[in-house]
Amino acid sequence: MKKYFKRVLGVLLALTLIASAAVSVYAADSSKISASANNNYTNASQNLDNKYGYDGNDLGATYTKSATTFKVWAPTATKVTVNLYKTGSDSESGSGKISSTDLTNNNGVWAKTLSGDHKNQYYTYTVTAKNVTGSSTTTKETQDIYSVATGVNGQRSQIVDLDSTDPTGWSSDAHVLLDKNTDSYVWEVHVKDFSYDSKSGVSSKNRGKYLAFTETGTTLNNAGKTPTMVDYLKNLGVTTVQITPFYDFSKNSIDETGSNDQFNWGYDPVNYNVPEGAYSSNPYDGNVRIKECKQMIQALHKAGISVVMDVVYNHTADTNSSFEACVPNYYYRMTSAGKFSDGSGCGNETASERRMFRNFMIQSCLYWVNEYHIDGFRFDLMGVHDVETMNMLRAEMDKVDPRLTIWGEGWTGGSCTYPDTTCTGQKFKEADRFNSPDLNERIGIFNDGIRDAIKGSVFELKGKGWIQGDKGSSIELTEGIKGNTEGEHKASEYKWTVKQPSQTVTYTSCHDNQTLWDRLAASQGITNFRQRNDTLVKQNKLAGGLLNMSQGIMFTLAGEEMGRSKDNDENSYRSSVTLNMIDWNNAQTNADIVNYYKGMREIREKFSPLRDNTKNSLSGYKCYSGESASDTYAGVWTNNTSGEWKKLAVIANNTQNTKSYTLASSEGKDWVVIANSSSAGTKSLSVVNNGTFSVDGYSMVVAVDKESFDKPVS
Repeated sequence: MKKYFKRVLGVLLALTLIASAAVSVYAADSSKISASANNNYTNASQNLDNKYGYDGNDLGATYTKSATTFKVWAPTATKVTVNLYKTGSDSESGSGKISSTDLTNNNGVWAKTLSGDHKNQYYTYTVTAKNVTGSSTTTKETQDIYSVATGVNGQRSQIVDLDSTDPTGWSSDAHVLLDKNTDSYVWEVHVKDFSYDSKSGVSSKNRGKYLAFTETGTTLNNAGKTPTMVDYLKNLGVTTVQITPFYDFSKNSIDETGSNDQFNWGYDPVNYNVPEGAYSSNPYDGNVRIKECKQMIQALHKAGISVVMDVVYNHTADTNSSFEACVPNYYYRMTSAGKFSDGSGCGNETASERRMFRNFMIQSCLYWVNEYHIDGFRFDLMGVHDVETMNMLRAEMDKVDPRLTIWGEGWTGGSCTYPDTTCTGQKFKEADRFNSPDLNERIGIFNDGIRDAIKGSVFELKGKGWIQGDKGSSIELTEGIKGNTEGEHKASEYKWTVKQPSQTVTYTSCHDNQTLWDRLAASQGITNFRQRNDTLVKQNKLAGGLLNMSQGIMFTLAGEEMGRSKDNDENSYRSSVTLNMIDWNNAQTNADIVNYYKGMREIREKFSPLRDNTKNSLSGYKCYSGESASDTYAGVWTNNTSGEWKKLAVIANNTQNTKSYTLASSEGKDWVVIANSSSAGTKSLSVVNNGTFSVDGYSMVVAVDKESFDKPVS
C-alpha cells in the first residue's frame, strides 16, 4: 500500500527515494529499523489489559425490536453518554437530536439498554476519558468503534436490523473456498476501477458501484462479442477476486455526498465493520450499502468466484478516531516522547499485541466472514502486526473453515515502536517475511523477490528485471519459481524463505507501483504507454508464463493480462478515476495476451506440482539453468499424480533473439509443445523428437513428455 505524499518509506532506502512520491517499504527489514520500547504508554496499556480486558463479543449496539443495548469498552473514562439522532448528519432534512443518556460503568465496560424499537436511528457516544498514563483528559463525541452501519461519511453510527439487509437468496449463499490456497488465481481489483469505463457494458447507474458486479451478459460496448466484468473473469479462469478496501474510509479521500468521479484507493480506514458508502446507490441510509455490498459478494459467489477483502488494521485514517476518543493512547503505539509511532507511514500504527485491539481485529474479521460471507483476507502492511495475533486469527478462521484464506504484505511502512512482549507475555515478533517460520504455513506472504526478479525492483522506476534482459535477476527468479521455499538469495532484502508454497504469494504487479505494462515500457524508453507494442506484448506474455509455471498463490493486478496501463503513474491512490479504471477495450486489442494467460492457467490446472501447497513436489524438480546469472531458464517437473502428465519442461528466453536449447538426455527426447511465443493451452502445438527446442525472443516454451501426453487420461 502506498498513500499520501508524506509516505516516504523505508528508512534503509530513504536517501534514494526522497525525490520520489510516496513509496511503500517492500525491501526494508523491519526488525532492523524498529524501535523496541516498553515505555510508559506500553506499560500503562498492559496494566489496562490485565485489569480490564474484556473477551465478550457484544461491544457496540445490540438491536432487538423491544430494546437496543449499547456497550463501550472505556476503562479510563469518567463519563460515557449515548446520543440518538434522527439522521446521519445535521445537513439532512429532518435532522435533530432525539436524546442523550448516560451509560453505567462495570469494570471498564460502559453499558445502557434503551427500551423500544430504535431501528434506523443514528447514534454517537460522548466520552470523557483520561489517556492511559493519566496525564491528560479529553471529551469527544464519536461514532462507535464497533459500528456495523453508519450514516453518510461515517460520522454517526446507525442502529440496524442486519437480517433486513440480506438480499433475496442470501440464506442460500455460501462461501466459495478452494481446498488449497495454491489452487488460486487471484485477480486484484478496485470497486470503481472494475466498471467505471463506459465501454464496460455496465448500466450507467451502476458504474463504479457494488451493483456493477451483479450485471451479467455484459460485453465491450454492448456489442455482444467480447465479455466484460464477471463474465470476463469466468472466461479467464479467475478463481478469486481480491477487492481493494471497501470498508468505510475517510471522507477526506472520498466525500460520500459528492460526485461519482472521485477516486481513492481507500487505505485510510474509519469504520472497519461498515462498507464504504460511495460505492452504494444511497450513502445516507446505512442499510443500502450493506445490502448492495452483500449483493456484490453474492454475485461473485454465484459465478463460482471467491472474495478476498483487503483489510488495513495497521493504522487508521488519522488519530482523530473512535479508538482514540474511547481510550486515548491505548489502541496506538506511542513513542517514549508521547508521539504516535508511524510504522505504517500514514501517521500512526495500531497495537495488535494489546488485548483489546487484538480482540477487535479477530472479531472484525469473523464479522465479515459470518455476516458478509467473505472468503479470505489480504493484510496491508502485515509486518506492523505481531506473529501471535496473526496465528490466533488463523486459528479462529480455522474454526469456521480452514480453507478461508489469509495473506499479507510481509513488511512495514516505516519504523515501528514494537514492545518487548505481547499482552500474553510472549516475546513480540513482527509478522513480516523474515519471521515466516513463526507464522502459520497458511498465512501467505507477498514474494517481493520474484516480483522484482521478473520485471525489476519497485524502487527503480526504470529498472529492468529478467524478462527485459537482466541476466542477474535469474537467481531470484529460480528461487521464486520454487515458491521461495529454499535457496540462496543475492540481496539482503530477499534473504527469506517460507516453510512451504502455501506461504508465498507469487506476483509481478498489484495496485501499488507501476503496472506490469508501464514498468516494461518505462524500463525500455517507451513513453506512449497506451499504445500496443510488440516487444511489450511478448514480455507481458512471458511474465504471465513465469507466474503460472511457478509455485505459490498466483496473484495478478486486474488487467495485467490485457496490458493495463495507468500512464506510468506509480502511486495512483488519488489520481483520476479515468486514469485508474480498467480500459475494457484492451480485452479486445490485447486479446492475444488475455488468451495466453488463460491458456497458461489451463496448463497450471492440469499439472499438480505447480499448485502443490507442500514441498513434496520439489523432489521431482530439476533446474537446468543453474543458480547463476543466465539469459535462459530451463526447468523440468516430474509428476507422480495418477492420470496427469508425467513431465513438464519449461524453457524461457529473455533475449530478443531466437535461441536453441537442448534438455539433458536423461529427461527424454520426445516432447509435445503446448505453449510457445504465441499460444498456450493443453493442446499440441508441435512435436520435438530430439530434446532440442527453439525458443523465440522474450518467450517461453512449455512441453509435456510425449508418452504421457499421448496416454488417455483415466
